[in-house]
Amino acid sequence: MLSSSSVVCTHRDDGDKKHKHSFFANKAVDLAIGHSSLTREEVVEVFKHMTTSGRIVACSRNAINFEDRAFLFKFTEKEDPTTEIKRISAFTDIHPLEFARQLALLEMDLFCKINPTMELSLKAFEKEGAAPNVFLFSRHFNRICYFTAFEIVTSTNFRQRITAVKRLIEVAAYCLSLSCFNAAMAITLGLQMFVVTRLVKTWTYMPKSHMVMLEKLTSMLSILDNYANYRAALSASLGKTPVVPILAVWIKDLTSIEEIPTHLGVDMVNYSKLSMLASVLRQVADAQRMKYQFHKVSRVQKFILTLPITANDKQLRLLSLQCEPQGGDATVHPVLT
Repeated sequence: MLSSSSVVCTHRDDGDKKHKHSFFANKAVDLAIGHSSLTREEVVEVFKHMTTSGRIVACSRNAINFEDRAFLFKFTEKEDPTTEIKRISAFTDIHPLEFARQLALLEMDLFCKINPTMELSLKAFEKEGAAPNVFLFSRHFNRICYFTAFEIVTSTNFRQRITAVKRLIEVAAYCLSLSCFNAAMAITLGLQMFVVTRLVKTWTYMPKSHMVMLEKLTSMLSILDNYANYRAALSASLGKTPVVPILAVWIKDLTSIEEIPTHLGVDMVNYSKLSMLASVLRQVADAQRMKYQFHKVSRVQKFILTLPITANDKQLRLLSLQCEPQGGDATVHPVLT
């Protein structure tokens, strides 16, 4: 496996100076192939992704920008289930973009297992055991929400806590940019939990750039006008990019529609109701058609699937008080309205 300081590329022109390194492009490709199970064509494709004006730039892995470094996983990491999880010990060990990508892949997989006709029609989701995949998707949403709060209140070190909040906001922002609305909402709601909002000192020292990100998230996911901003963004994304919707919004819609009488009289069917039901179920099916094409990083996904959380509100409250004692109960950042 390539070390964190390995030179991955070999040739660059900087104005009048030409820098040459011991390994030329072909040698670098050979080196990468030797440390992965990928073909030469796949490795070359990775290098193309990191070229500047057609030339491969010489740099260490640590010098590569975060997006390219995440892409670099394609050939620098082996899929070894016995060792890959050992390298991640904390949430902040993972770059927020990669965390968002792997979270989006997991959520897409869960979402696509839902059968719209069998699990979302006739209020099947309200009947025990009738909609198992809806239950799993909803449970996952709650886990991400509580993990967000848990990650913050268990960071008893002030600097670590600020880093955790910043990273979570960044992950949510990346999820939103990927149209993974469900994860963006789960993280944002976790940030809105009282055990987090009461940490006045923590929020006071948050960078303005991250507060702006949070304001954009809360505005996009606001419940105002029946989620008008979210619905507009979802409508613009469906059929154009992969989408993981906020399933709870569609369930709310379906529940309201089911309250409308199916029959208006003897032998008179309420076709308007059926049309509304079909419209929602069609949107679900449309959202399930397009999949994310990100490379799966198993060690990151395993970490996400085993996130340390507690859904005990009393315990979260006690942990929050350990971070900042009683007396700072005030919300100093935007909330979903």
